[in-house]
Amino acid sequence: LPIETVRFGSLFRFKGPVNLDLFFYQLNYRGMYVWEGRNLFLSTAHSEEDVERFVQAVKDSVHELQAAGYLPSKREGKASSAQAASEPNPLALGPA
Repeated sequence: LPIETVRFGSLFRFKGPVNLDLFFYQLNYRGMYVWEGRNLFLSTAHSEEDVERFVQAVKDSVHELQAAGYLPSKREGKASSAQAASEPNPLALGPA
């Protein structure tokens, strides 16, 4: 899934080339508060159980959105990567 975590510390956010509004909605639905500015927070005040619950909420949200076709699935990502590797890169340096 083309999503990354940026500026990780106690404050972080998910970022990617796809619209993540439904992803954030799903996290809220699963009890994970996502601030309207899309920032999230984790700190040493959170227990291991809190972190595990958050990770599971992220996984469940992604899987549900993939199953519904709102986020690309692993299969789609692999196919597009293989296709991209076989296509010539017009920005590549040197002879083709």
